[in-house]
Amino acid sequence: MGLNATERAWTEAICTGAGQPPDGRSVEVLDLAHRRLEALPDGLGRCSELRELQLYDNRLSQLPADLGTCARLTRLSLARNAFQQVPPVVAECLELERLILGENELRDLPTSLGALRKLETVDLAHNRFEVVPDVVRKWSALRGFLYLGDNRLSRIPDWIGTFRTLRYLGLDANALQELPTTLGDCAALQELRLQHNRLTHLPSSLGQLQDLRELHLRDNRFAVVPDALRESPTLELLDLRANPLTKIPTWLADLPALRKLDLRWTASPREDATLAALGERGVRVLV
Repeated sequence: MGLNATERAWTEAICTGAGQPPDGRSVEVLDLAHRRLEALPDGLGRCSELRELQLYDNRLSQLPADLGTCARLTRLSLARNAFQQVPPVVAECLELERLILGENELRDLPTSLGALRKLETVDLAHNRFEVVPDVVRKWSALRGFLYLGDNRLSRIPDWIGTFRTLRYLGLDANALQELPTTLGDCAALQELRLQHNRLTHLPSSLGQLQDLRELHLRDNRFAVVPDALRESPTLELLDLRANPLTKIPTWLADLPALRKLDLRWTASPREDATLAALGERGVRVLV
């Protein structure tokens, strides 16, 4: 990340505690990642042009109140810190498009975050959520990514179907046994990560996902390849590793866009007419 001289001076002042340069108007990016910071000084509000604040991998549990005056802030990374709650000032950053909260100790989110209507990407992975916070439904206009992997989720709410412009959904490494039918309403979804759960089947509505390119189902409990996928015209990658599969359906050979099929660590046959047909078509089959 290239920083200008003023940005470098601010970074050094914050990290060394040597005081802040008086003029922060030319500061657009502050990269304070990996600095072992336990607190930030007041004064960030003087960086009126600040657009990106990287605080990844520190020891922070609070943020200065004047951060809310950074009216142009669009990217905020608080990942891998010690936040047990999202600081209230985050809800004041109304221009945020990218909010990274992964790898903290979060169990819930404040309802005030619903005011962040310009968000495109949100990372809530690697926390302690047992339910999807209700405020997430306020972000149904997300156009990029929603990461919820590596939490303690046992169900996904029906309102997930209102995320009709979302392209990437990460639900991996939870305790999911089933998915809502409404997931099929996420019409723009291109990548769906469901690995490391307890799924035995998929809702038939997933066949409605006409833009789905990658589906990750590794380490679940599928005894058969989900029939919901037989009408997936754009599916390029299907990862079924480490499932108790014993046979391969013939319709897999008819998936027109399939480029990679991963069947490693399953009991499926290594020699099969369907797999042979896929190989002849140039599909990379891993068994």
